Amino acid sequence: MEPIDLSEVLAKTDIELYRLGWRKEECRHYLKKTYGKLGRYLLTEEELQDFLQYLESQPTPFNLDLIVKTNTEMDRLCWTGEQEQEYLFNTYANQACYLLTEELLDLLRYLESEPTPNFFSYTIAPESQSRPSEELKEIQAETEPIDFSELVIKTDVEMQRLGWTVEWGRYYLIEMYGKRSRILLTEEELLDFLRYLESQPDSAGG
Repeated sequence: MEPIDLSEVLAKTDIELYRLGWRKEECRHYLKKTYGKLGRYLLTEEELQDFLQYLESQPTPFNLDLIVKTNTEMDRLCWTGEQEQEYLFNTYANQACYLLTEELLDLLRYLESEPTPNFFSYTIAPESQSRPSEELKEIQAETEPIDFSELVIKTDVEMQRLGWTVEWGRYYLIEMYGKRSRILLTEEELLDFLRYLESQPDSAGG
């Protein structure tokens, strides 16, 4: 029996998720409800195959264009999965866009009416900007600058220890951070990724 290429199965689920207009949050919601897991990379081989078969069995939505537009608007508004589920449940007694029918246009109009959030509208007092507190000075003096390239190398070592392929690393980053590469991560995200890898036991074949 030929071994199953899991990266190929994951790529097929990507295609199906796009065809169905599922957002990352909707995918995560389904995985949690069905398998008790938050990402495809956590599924067993059998579960991943089952998930792919489920996606392939679903008809292409007649309102796919509306779903794509609502997804775009949710991204513009920086809605989290929790915000989306809460609004859909409170407004339509539903928890995912792909489950909506006639209500989808109403949802899209609501999203389009909302202003783009401005996360940089606050102001910093001039005195606090020019004269950092003594406590902050001490923290800055004690904190060593982090070498980003060194962190990337450390993740390389950990991925090799765990037997992770480039594809598995990419899928993990997409699932957890919505980014396809380590160089696109923030310093905090890269540190978080490294800590996760370091916390994992050696692969069985290592």
